[in-house]
Amino acid sequence: MDLLTAAIKKEIALRYKSVRRFSIESGIPQSTLVSALKKGFGGTSYDTVMYICKFLELNPFDYSPAGQQNPPVTITSVYYELDPIGRHTVDSIITVELLRCKGSVIGLAAAYEGMGLETFVSQQDQAEAAEALREIKKIDE
Repeated sequence: MDLLTAAIKKEIALRYKSVRRFSIESGIPQSTLVSALKKGFGGTSYDTVMYICKFLELNPFDYSPAGQQNPPVTITSVYYELDPIGRHTVDSIITVELLRCKGSVIGLAAAYEGMGLETFVSQQDQAEAAEALREIKKIDE
């Protein structure tokens, strides 16, 4: 059973005790609900699914009760589920962002399982490079 169907089934059972009662209160035909709960809501129209989610006060994106904040997924909780190329990508991005936050500009070229090259640029060189770019931009205008 998919997550959406499970969430809707759970909410109907908790709040209304029966599909019939939910059908009467929501105005959705009982046959539609029974079919969707049996086969899954994947084949049900978007409007009907959104109406049901709104009626049951379910978040239509993660099917949690409205107002409930699910904890964000952290990098550490999913990192080891990545394949080696995915881990390399995450490691590279974190390295570049860490250096950026520390005020360093880094030229980083690395290939997975390949040779890498790093070039660090001092604060003075950064300022000179920025000024040179400003001058080039003035010439182009």
